[in-house]
Parts: sequence; structure tokens; C-alpha cells
Amino acid sequence: MFQSALWRKAMILKKRTSIMNNDKYHINIANDFTISPGGRYRKDGDHSGEEFCDDYLLPRVKEAITEAAAVTVDLDGTIGYGSSFLDEAFGGLQRKLKKEGKTAIGFIRLLSARRPHLIPIIEGIMNDVKDTDGN
Repeated sequence: MFQSALWRKAMILKKRTSIMNNDKYHINIANDFTISPGGRYRKDGDHSGEEFCDDYLLPRVKEAITEAAAVTVDLDGTIGYGSSFLDEAFGGLQRKLKKEGKTAIGFIRLLSARRPHLIPIIEGIMNDVKDTDGN
């Protein structure tokens, strides 16, 4: 019963977000990328944080910034996330945009009914990059 209620809540939230946000700015990691995120770099194997950042997240966020829109990233549906994947995907995004004088802060919406604890972790990763003077 609990799981089905949680699933229904996630589907309602997902539907609401799809209505509010154009589908071109919605990424469901499990459906659009993989159910099994890998390590930090491409050299570490398939489905790395670097691959997700460069091939999925960065192009959409750049486009969203030009249109003053936001990219919604749905974290549900995967078997889990390693900290290196999250750091390279979201921290890498922020580092790459920072080099161009831009930021992803305010242009990313994170969704997760199953792992809501990841949202402040990812936000912290992005804010740590934003607040540093290094690369």
C-alpha cells in the first residue's frame, strides 16, 4: 500500500512537472540515460557522470538558460547513485558553465519521490562549485 501511494504521488508530480515544463527540458535519468549510473569519467566505464553531463545535461541547460527556462531532472527509477557520478554530473555542469560566466543554479529543478535526500546533496555540490574561485 505504501509503495503504491508513493508511486502515485511521484506520477502526479511528474505529470504536473511535464505540464509546467516543456518535455525538451525534462530528463528522467532512468528512462533517458540509464537505470544504472556509473562512475565519474567516461574512462571508468559506461554511463558515467561525465557522459551524462556532456551529452544530456549541459546541452539542455545551455538552451534553457537562453530561453530563461529550467531543466527538470527526475532522479527516480535508478538502482542508485555513486557520489562520483553526482559530483561529475552536477558539479561538472556547474564547473563547465562557470568557465563561460554562467551558472546552472536556478536553471535546474530536481525531483525525487524515492530519494529526496539526494536533492540537497546535489544542490550542495553545485553551490560548492559556484562559491569557489578555482576551476
